[in-house]
Amino acid sequence: MMRGIRAVIASGLVLAAAPLRAEEMPTPDSAAAQRSAEAEREALARALQEFQAIERLIADAEARRLSGARIYFDYDALRAELTQVKLGIRQYLDERRPQPRTFEPLEASYVVVDPAQ
Repeated sequence: MMRGIRAVIASGLVLAAAPLRAEEMPTPDSAAAQRSAEAEREALARALQEFQAIERLIADAEARRLSGARIYFDYDALRAELTQVKLGIRQYLDERRPQPRTFEPLEASYVVVDPAQ
């Protein structure tokens, strides 16, 4: 994550130091769009940080799981999907001009029934 943030900061510094031609001067609309895009990127970077707290909560819940239960929560599936979401956010933040891409759909079913029970 820090690499992505550093890249954004470095890109901003390079762009800020480059002289603008008259046609590149920001208009009020383009300046507002740029601020909006930056705000979006900052919010997504904060979301990635929040995933760390969520992962700690998931580990805590898993540690409290009853062993030998017939029905249990699939923590591995949840972690895999969180990883997929984080990857998508990181790829968006790391690319200068993100391109649309497809991702595997999330399962969203985390209840497992142990047939042996």
